[in-house]
Amino acid sequence: MLNWERWAAGTGIGFVVSALIGFLIVPEVPSVDEGSEFVLNFFSLNDSDVLWQSFFYGLASMFLLWFAGTLAGALRKAETDPGGRLPGIIVGSAAASTALFLLGVTAWGGVASGVEVMDQGVAYGIYQLGNYAFVMTDFPAAAFVWAVSLGIARTVFLPKSVAYVGGVVGLLLLVNAGGRLLADEPTFAAGGTTGTIIFVLFIFWVLVTSIFMVQRVPAGRRMPES
Repeated sequence: MLNWERWAAGTGIGFVVSALIGFLIVPEVPSVDEGSEFVLNFFSLNDSDVLWQSFFYGLASMFLLWFAGTLAGALRKAETDPGGRLPGIIVGSAAASTALFLLGVTAWGGVASGVEVMDQGVAYGIYQLGNYAFVMTDFPAAAFVWAVSLGIARTVFLPKSVAYVGGVVGLLLLVNAGGRLLADEPTFAAGGTTGTIIFVLFIFWVLVTSIFMVQRVPAGRRMPES
């Protein structure tokens, strides 16, 4: 019989693998300050790759939602207060972050799918919508990381080092959002150098957290049969 708890704890690893595959399919996307003609040409040349990227990002989103639910359940068991807010914040912020991320994926996938008949200005507008959706993902993602980190610090159901790193990652996510929205710097956008580094740090944190979650489930433990 499969150990479903270990599989659920490992969905964070599934998120990381899917997200990295999606990122590597199209590692270089147009900068937000590129013109509309350049953007249209990019999607014309890479339409198939962008759609494959959309598929793997969709898988990554599915795994992240499952992992967030697993984290919330583990924290609920570890907390002495059954009415604590953190499990709900973990699930809600992960859902909001995923929704915004999928909006960005949908926008770019829509451009790739209809690029042959799409007006240059319309394609550029949808592309920028996707860019801003990716940036807005940083806010609920920071709430997700901080809620998990606070729960770890309070209960120590995972090593405290995960909480400390999570606190830094959450702060960097907000810095990235501020750099893009307030300073209007392209480096903080999707595909920009700073934005990419912080995205990689986020998925590294998820990877480490998922590995510790898998390790805390005894190898012989099984979900109770109904």
